[in-house]
Formats: sequence, structure tokens, C-alpha cells
Amino acid sequence: EERVSVRKTLAKSLNLATVDLATQVGLSRIVSTAKTFQFSTPVKPYPSLALGAFETIPLELARAYCAFAADGVLPHPLSLKEVADEKGQVLERRHMTIKRVTSLAKAFIMNSLLRSVVTEGTARSLSDRGGVTFPVAGKTGTTNEFRDAWFVGYTPDILALVWVGFDNGDSICLSGTQAALPIWADLVNTIPEYISGNWFKIPPGVVKRIVCSESGQIALPDFCPEPREEFFLAENVPQDFCS
Repeated sequence: EERVSVRKTLAKSLNLATVDLATQVGLSRIVSTAKTFQFSTPVKPYPSLALGAFETIPLELARAYCAFAADGVLPHPLSLKEVADEKGQVLERRHMTIKRVTSLAKAFIMNSLLRSVVTEGTARSLSDRGGVTFPVAGKTGTTNEFRDAWFVGYTPDILALVWVGFDNGDSICLSGTQAALPIWADLVNTIPEYISGNWFKIPPGVVKRIVCSESGQIALPDFCPEPREEFFLAENVPQDFCS
């Protein structure tokens, strides 16, 4: 039995560890949380849920990731803000509605975890070959038989989701890393005016600690071979030194 961190599991898309974590958390609990993100497609408490087995609409998935980028607030996407006549008089106006679905602290930790996908995981080629030098959080996705290829990436300034596939479900024979990620990189590289290069600030309720990569406990500098920086919710900070 091998121990692996949630950060590494997410970064490397380790399926077995992801399913194991989902069953420990509770599938019905995950479904309940997913409902707060207001997907219109059904999500059921099957173990495959943890691997993205249920179909989602790209705009709705992009909106769900916006909640992490927007400090835990889920926005309502607008394709049309207002309609005006030739004199500039507004005939119809739509207002954006927002809803908090998670805390500021939890959103920050998700942003940190998803940044590891880009720095050391399946989206590492974003900087290696895509030329993206600023901090990005993201997630790749590839469905069975390469039917769908996904990449969603975001900064504190902008979020974009790319889906590549055929309407009839034929295989594209490429993964999310190969097909969707380069498109995302090309997009953001053409709009540098929207990228500040900033990263999310640590909010109240989040604590930073140096932990042992193997035990997850507080690292001992002279003994732990791979200490690393990690973020915790204040109520979940490890108290014990590495054994």
C-alpha cells in the first residue's frame, strides 16, 4: 500500500487514489456538494463519479471553476448584459447574480492544489512548451477512448475552458494535455493585457506549514529528506512532528 498526498493525486490524475479518497469522503456527500454548483446534468453517487464519468456542459464546468477563482463565489454567466436603441436608451438589462458555494479559505486551497497540476502535473507543458510564464491553476481531462479532451485554466484575472471533441462522440485520439492545453496557451498568449501575473493572497483561515512529503506531519529539517510547503485550513493543521 502506497501513501500519496491529495496534491500529488490531483496533479498527476492518479485514478486509484482519487476513487479511494471519494469513497472515504462519501459519494453522497460529494453529490450533495456538486449540486450546489448547479450543474443541469445529473450526477449520481457511483465510484466513477470521482473520475468525471458524468457528462457536463462546458459553460457550466467553466462556471464551477470560477467559484474557486472568485474566492468561493459562483457567478451566473451572461451572454447578453443589455439591449439599447439607436439613441443609447437601455431597453432591457440583465444583472449578474452570484452565490457563495464555498469559503474563501477552501477556495484558496483549491487554487493552490490546482496550481500544482501546472507546475508538476499533467499540465506541466503549459510552461515547458506553451510559453506561459505567469502563475496558473488548471486541470486537464481525458475521457475513455479519447472521446473528449479538456483543459480549464485560470488566474486571479481570467478563466477559460477548452473542450475538444466531435459531436458524434468519435475518438480524437488525443488527451486533454495534447489537444486542449495548447489551444488554451495560444489564447492567453494573445491577450497579455488581461494577465497581471499576480497570484491569490493567503486569506484568513489558511495556515502554511513545512511538512514531510512522506508522513504529512511537521517536517524535521535534519531528518526528513523531502520537506515541502503545504497549506491547511486552520482547523486541520498537523500538530505532530514527523515520526
